[in-house]
Amino acid sequence: MSILNSLTLSTETRAKTITDPIARKREKLIINLERQIKAVEAEDKGEISTFLAVRTVMHPETKERTRRDVSVKTRPWYFRDLNGAFYIVMKYGNKRLELAKGKQSIIVGERKKLIPTFEKLIEAVKAGELDTLIKGAAKFGAAKK
Repeated sequence: MSILNSLTLSTETRAKTITDPIARKREKLIINLERQIKAVEAEDKGEISTFLAVRTVMHPETKERTRRDVSVKTRPWYFRDLNGAFYIVMKYGNKRLELAKGKQSIIVGERKKLIPTFEKLIEAVKAGELDTLIKGAAKFGAAKK
């Protein structure tokens, strides 16, 4: 028992999930913004950016459904117009976030400004600046009671 006596014990336990709903939504958006940064970096190297996601897959012969980790290609939130300027369209789920009345895209300009812009968006999400937009987008498609 002398070894246990030398340790500092606590009643604290590991949280299973983030309990605050808006914090969960922020975390989801931050993860997707970080994936966009990785997609830009991969595209610069001439590679394709992918991530692992759990999907239900049906076996072709037995028709048995199983859950597996599947490699999914990251769909870019950025695009280039005919003049060569880059834009970012933020999404929550499959819904575009309207950042201001009637404005869904962010003008980035040059390609080299994509990553710093995504990093600024991550800071804005962490600061809670997009909470009302996230809440509105999360309600989209939710079951009505």
